[in-house]
Amino acid sequence: MSHVPLSALISMAASAFVLAPEPARAEPVPPPFNLNDVMPEPMVPSPPVTGVRLGRLTITFEKMPLSQLLARAGVGEIAHRGDASESTYWVCYTIPGPSTQRVWLLAGELDGAEHYVSGIQAAILPNGAPATESCPSLPIHLRPVSLRAGIWLGSSEANLSKNIGKSSVSERGALTYSYTGKVPGSYEGKKVLFDRTSFLHVTIRDGRVQGIVASQTTTY
Repeated sequence: MSHVPLSALISMAASAFVLAPEPARAEPVPPPFNLNDVMPEPMVPSPPVTGVRLGRLTITFEKMPLSQLLARAGVGEIAHRGDASESTYWVCYTIPGPSTQRVWLLAGELDGAEHYVSGIQAAILPNGAPATESCPSLPIHLRPVSLRAGIWLGSSEANLSKNIGKSSVSERGALTYSYTGKVPGSYEGKKVLFDRTSFLHVTIRDGRVQGIVASQTTTY
């Protein structure tokens, strides 16, 4: 279990991947965080987030393969790191602007051979950063990006609290929402209840969201 607050990891990681430009064919820029190291005990009464919206495209977690996302975007690549429970597949995009953003759409070990999107990470990059070969510009038709109620990087802390509610954990500069519950489903022709875990962590600076980590996992 990590002893470093996730808010500190977000700040360190965001700084690290903009200190040097990416060479012509560098290793893909990985998502900064491993949720196995930071997941708190569940406390909130309902899932804080169940998917992400990119322009007019709504991605419900655990429903869309990364390959389908790439087909809709027309640009990008699927990258991978880790083994077993640490295995993570992702597609990375850069959103240019006055405050450049970097976004990762993620699939983990439990997301099947199709690598269904089950999470997202995002950060505002210190001092800005250009798009790269492994993290190209997000196409215009997939902008803007948002979670529920339009929450995204730059959203106010007040809007976050209004639309999602009280967090599981609150520390200086960060809010964490963690949920575990049951959802109905079918397994081998039988109606069963699946376990669902939903997680959202945001870092805050000057009352605005600076970093986002969100995921959903459904198991039986």
